Amino acid sequence: MSHEALKGDEIVYDLIFLEFSINGFPGAEFLLARLKKRYPDAIIVYVHLQSLVSPTRLELTEIFFSQLMKPHDGLYYMFPIEQLNDAKAAELFADDRHHLSHIGHKFVAHGLSALLQTFLNAKNNLIPRKPRLGTWGAGDQCYMWLSSEGKFPISVQADGGKYCMFDEKKHKYSYEVEYGNDATLSFRRKDFNFDMKQINIPIHVVQMTKGNPPDYPKTEINLNYNNAEYKSKYVIDPREDPLFPEWSWAHLTSPQNVGFTTPGLNTLSIQPLEKTKEPFRIVGIIICGACVEMNQTSFHLLHRVNNIRLRIPQ
Repeated sequence: MSHEALKGDEIVYDLIFLEFSINGFPGAEFLLARLKKRYPDAIIVYVHLQSLVSPTRLELTEIFFSQLMKPHDGLYYMFPIEQLNDAKAAELFADDRHHLSHIGHKFVAHGLSALLQTFLNAKNNLIPRKPRLGTWGAGDQCYMWLSSEGKFPISVQADGGKYCMFDEKKHKYSYEVEYGNDATLSFRRKDFNFDMKQINIPIHVVQMTKGNPPDYPKTEINLNYNNAEYKSKYVIDPREDPLFPEWSWAHLTSPQNVGFTTPGLNTLSIQPLEKTKEPFRIVGIIICGACVEMNQTSFHLLHRVNNIRLRIPQ
């Protein structure tokens, strides 16, 4: 979630619905843990919708969702696609057989209402009348402009490259850096929690990947803190992507951990190291406070962030 969307947000939510099956689940545990920390008394419900033209993945079973939601005392709703005959399916889905129709949305709403009523009855009205408002912990900042409709994040200062649309059909945007040029992206790390102010939080650069040999260049990324002389250095090599070369046919986003941020001003310096078919394209920045808060090793969590991918259909 972007920091701009949360700025000054003091609303106390008591019911939260989540649905993002189409993009996979590698980041679900981060989001659930963060929401539960901020809204400890909220009921969180994961809504699993399905499609008639895109079969659900086999691993997305009731056992999977039960294990996903249990640590957060959450609920899940699974669209009963296996119970639909042809006539009922035609009624619940739009003509594209992928999106729900108006009747289909009402069907899901009725199912969610029944699920919540059963849950509340089991709780015997032990739900707090005044839900608590927690903290965002160390905080997460996510600036993504892949599908930003031409709007670059106002909190990120860019210089030396070019913000532009690289896929006119799908309306996808990136910040491009050509071979022979250097570019910088600067931003301030926010202070969400004073007690965690001095924690170093990992930063991921989200760039595009495709092709074998790669269409995109090996690129050096330097991270500078508060204009200090010290810089961390990291080289992004598309050939070292865990999905290369198996997924080289697909146009994918690829998050790469390039260092650790400190409070205040942070600047990424970007320098492509080779000339390739396409310029280096960065489509987002992720500052993952959850990576250093959750009760798992940092290596495991960083690996999970690296697996958060989006594919641009051809």
